Amino acid sequence: MGRPNIDIDMGHFQRLLEAKRAAIRARESEIRHQALEELAPEQVGEISGARLHQADLGSDEQEIDILGTLSEQNIRVLHEIDDALERIDDGTYGRCLSCMGTIGIRRLEVMPEKPLCQLCEHRAEQESDTELAPA
Repeated sequence: MGRPNIDIDMGHFQRLLEAKRAAIRARESEIRHQALEELAPEQVGEISGARLHQADLGSDEQEIDILGTLSEQNIRVLHEIDDALERIDDGTYGRCLSCMGTIGIRRLEVMPEKPLCQLCEHRAEQESDTELAPA
């Protein structure tokens, strides 16, 4: 598709992406483990198996909502990482998918999974904000 950016050490970014993927998966595992510990039956109530106070139920629901949001964000980033690894394989990594310009090396170091240059991502965010604004 596009020419590879010859200034980019693809092996470095492949390792960076794989390390980021491993860290996210480890964090997800830790989050799930914490959730199970906090919602374990021995924590739920003394004899009846039900919470003793309504406020505890609300707190648990809030924790579950937070965990779900974290998981959704992690899944989105994992997809972005997989896509970036595919771009490395096909030689298009480091090129913006919108304008086909070069993505800055500093941006790739910080967010190696991002498919857009900073300018195109900013434009996309502005368009998204405009679409979400009430009419």
